[in-house]
Amino acid sequence: MPLDIRVLGPLEVLVDGLPVRVDTRKAVAIVALLAVEGRPYARDELAAMFWPEADDESARGAFRRTLSVLRSALGERWLLVDRSAVALPVGGDVTLDLVQLDLAAAAGDRSGLAAAAALARGPFLAGFSLRGSPDFDDWRATRAVSVERRVVDVLGRLTAAAEADGDIGAAADAASRLVELDPLDEPARRRLMAILARSGDRAGAIRLYRSTVATLERELGVQPLAETTELYEAIRDDRFATSSSLSGHTPAPSAAPPAVPAAIAAAPASLPMVGRDMALARLVEAHAGTRVDGRVATIRGEAGIGKSRLVEALSVTVAARGGRTLAARAFPGEGAIAYAPIADLLRAGLALEGSVARLADLPATVLADVARIVQLPPGLVAVEVEAGGASPAARARLLDAVAVVVTALVTGPAPGLVVVEDVQWADDASREALRYLARRLVGRPLLLVLTWRAEELDAAGAAFADALDGLPGTVTVSLERLGASDVAALVATAGAGGWDPGLLAAESEGLPLYVVEALAAGPGVAGEAPHGVRALLHERLASVGETATQVLAAAAVIGRTFDLGTVRAASGRSEDEVVDALEELVRRAIVREADRGGGSVFDFGHARLRDAAYEET
Repeated sequence: MPLDIRVLGPLEVLVDGLPVRVDTRKAVAIVALLAVEGRPYARDELAAMFWPEADDESARGAFRRTLSVLRSALGERWLLVDRSAVALPVGGDVTLDLVQLDLAAAAGDRSGLAAAAALARGPFLAGFSLRGSPDFDDWRATRAVSVERRVVDVLGRLTAAAEADGDIGAAADAASRLVELDPLDEPARRRLMAILARSGDRAGAIRLYRSTVATLERELGVQPLAETTELYEAIRDDRFATSSSLSGHTPAPSAAPPAVPAAIAAAPASLPMVGRDMALARLVEAHAGTRVDGRVATIRGEAGIGKSRLVEALSVTVAARGGRTLAARAFPGEGAIAYAPIADLLRAGLALEGSVARLADLPATVLADVARIVQLPPGLVAVEVEAGGASPAARARLLDAVAVVVTALVTGPAPGLVVVEDVQWADDASREALRYLARRLVGRPLLLVLTWRAEELDAAGAAFADALDGLPGTVTVSLERLGASDVAALVATAGAGGWDPGLLAAESEGLPLYVVEALAAGPGVAGEAPHGVRALLHERLASVGETATQVLAAAAVIGRTFDLGTVRAASGRSEDEVVDALEELVRRAIVREADRGGGSVFDFGHARLRDAAYEET
């Protein structure tokens, strides 16, 4: 007579296929707790957890009665009870779907992943709670986070396996479950959009995008990320290209495939990086000097200036030297997600060949700490991780564990490269982890590269940037816009005969992203920015406050250049409000202040910024 315990979805305790008959929810809650935790619990511990408001004697009495009912319902089997403790070992004729999921997923093949996914009927203990037992509800909520990570990993790997096999239908089913599991998981929604488009269901992909817009607006009050909008517009305009046709590699199973802007898909493959020779040389030299002790390099510049392109060129050099690269980025709207880019960095390292072997010799405590952030491959962590750890000592252990694991993952025949882009959007916990690593690079052969937009840094971000710049040996790279000769070189290399180099230099104002996307799209209407540039500009405008947005709208109506008095009168705001708004806009490099003819005037940082603000008005 088997005992089957199902915690993935609504709680079910089945004896010989039939639900166990008990007169209290606490009885089946005790079964779930003992089975999931897999360890004996002291009788007093269970009494205190499930009857916290009763005195000790009453709680113990209530527990004894419930235990008696439970043992009778289970036919006096499976529960191990003595005078001090209670246990429910899983194994043999006692099955737990959570254990079965892990075993099936560990097989690694598609059939095993499909079997694991089939076990995930819903969220952990879906809809189950106990009134008057807050400790149990806290345990359930904590466990739910860990279980969800495991299910997400299974569904992500199953999606990737189905895509690799060309089974787009199965991939869409698995990706749809990821979205159902977390409707606010925007990367999962992008992945499903790409799969639907690849299957020929453009209408379904477009409906999913519109659903994404509505969900994010309703639940979070934000717009989709630029990557999501770019993917949608590429699908809508029938310009969608799969990532595999561009990059030649398969994304990590737990990561969403990158959205591919159409301009990038069409960009000339041989387009060189220009105007960045000195910057790249400094970074290459810094990497060469990290064979014993690591160093920090920071790259800053406005949106579209080419920070990512510079990092890409550096990573090519590092790979040629035999070094490994771990890369991640922060995203707008994720500043409240603790360790989000750090988790992506760790996942990137775990996706590298031989990662398990590189971590196998690390202390179990280090691996257990890191497992609080990202799920490690089976067999690496032998201890269960508690959810606590808010004390300074526990936080220090976690930061050190992240540094140790990142170092182990990137260590190779040559110094490694660790990159985190767009730190201006990183959460405070991730910044703390990066600062911890940056201050402890002695004996770690790696170059830590961080990029950010200075105009987007908040006060905490500015303090973080200053701290990194103040470290001994930090290499600081500030990128400026391209000159006319650089733009001409790109036009000549691309063979874009329809573009006049001088006109493109004037139109782009030297912004590299503008130049590259314009060359990819071909000559268009004069004064009209390429699609990708418009998306980027609207993203920048979306980040300003309400008053600044109103002042910006008034300024856009006035023209490229405006003065304080005119924009104050046009906006209808007080002088103090307009001054504060302009200070915000200047800090974000959306407008610039200049002294012309003895008077202070302002103009937009780029002519297309003014166009974007006018469009939104």
